Amino acid sequence: HNDYREQSPPLWHAVSLGIASVEADLHLRNGTLYLGHLFPSHKTLEEVYLAPLDEKIKTDGYVWSYNSTQPLNILFELKTASVPTYQALYQLVAGYAHMFSEVGVDGRFRQAPVHCVVTGGRPTEYMEQERPPHFCSIDAFATDNPYNQVFAPLVSYSFPDTFGRFTRTLDRGQLARLRQMVRTAGSNRQRLRFWAMPTTEALWRQMVQSDPQRDVIV
Repeated sequence: HNDYREQSPPLWHAVSLGIASVEADLHLRNGTLYLGHLFPSHKTLEEVYLAPLDEKIKTDGYVWSYNSTQPLNILFELKTASVPTYQALYQLVAGYAHMFSEVGVDGRFRQAPVHCVVTGGRPTEYMEQERPPHFCSIDAFATDNPYNQVFAPLVSYSFPDTFGRFTRTLDRGQLARLRQMVRTAGSNRQRLRFWAMPTTEALWRQMVQSDPQRDVIV
């Protein structure tokens, strides 16, 4: 999440570890998208993430050599007014259409090396009504009405709100809930993301063991 503040260069350390989902916070200023959590930095989305990815994919055709079909999910959290910030993001992503998955004018989904997922202040009604091609999906929240897996391939939950009191590992009841969530998401062809999750090795092992196919929890 916003690794441009800690890694030089950003993104590639996460990619080298096999991390398939990263997040960047976006601020729209004078028509340009800048990265920043609470306030915009001087670094733009295009120079830090999109241009380097474009060079990598044009050269190799994929993000990971050992798993060329695994897409990289980039979650873009919109920090400024949702519709104009999304419009600027759409225009920028459309300029790199070859590397982003899309739903085309024929209504068919085409997978590409990178998935654009909009989170935070999501303009869901605007995005539902816009005409294809669609280059971005939404990060669905637990409080949303159900969306189909193309519009919302990812569903996010607050770890504390979902599991409540936590020590070092999930107890039997919490594990049962997690496994049911994995089964439900898998049957809906969606993926799960938990935020504000403790970073204990024992918990991570439970997460991995609860997702036998390694294709639901991201």
